[in-house]
Amino acid sequence: WIADTPNGQAVYDAAVKLLDEMRAGASG
Repeated sequence: WIADTPNGQAVYDAAVKLLDEMRAGASG
């Protein structure tokens, strides 16, 4: 799992942020 990698948390946070931005953009 990605969380097992040294920077897994950073990658996870970046993915969540990206998804949030995409969702915000899609909703207008």
